[in-house]
Amino acid sequence: MDELIKLVKTYRLTAGVADRLRLAEEIFRLIEPELRFFVFRAIQPPAAEDVLQEVLKAVAIGMKKFAGGSKEQFWAWCYRIARNKLNDHFHRQATNREQTMSQDELWQLVESSAQVSPLFRQTGTTSNMP
Repeated sequence: MDELIKLVKTYRLTAGVADRLRLAEEIFRLIEPELRFFVFRAIQPPAAEDVLQEVLKAVAIGMKKFAGGSKEQFWAWCYRIARNKLNDHFHRQATNREQTMSQDELWQLVESSAQVSPLFRQTGTTSNMP
């Protein structure tokens, strides 16, 4: 049995807090470098650090409930968590870009752009489009 899955199974069965903390540290020592590479490949620091911390936190919280029995299943579970946290990050980022404007702000924007490049220019008595 692989060292990683052995640690995970032992963690799930261990009741003592001190023992579980020691096991969790060993597990994170093994998984953190690969998850770091996965997250940092998708986004740049400092956001990548924040997302990585969210991933590791979710793994720590959910590890007691992990039901798989192989190293491959554990890694698939970890990567699924990482993908979900990255998707959450991208969704928050997209939502932050969509800022709503008040009606007053919108009119100020329209008026200032009209001063720079008016839609219609009047010359004499006729209107011409640019």
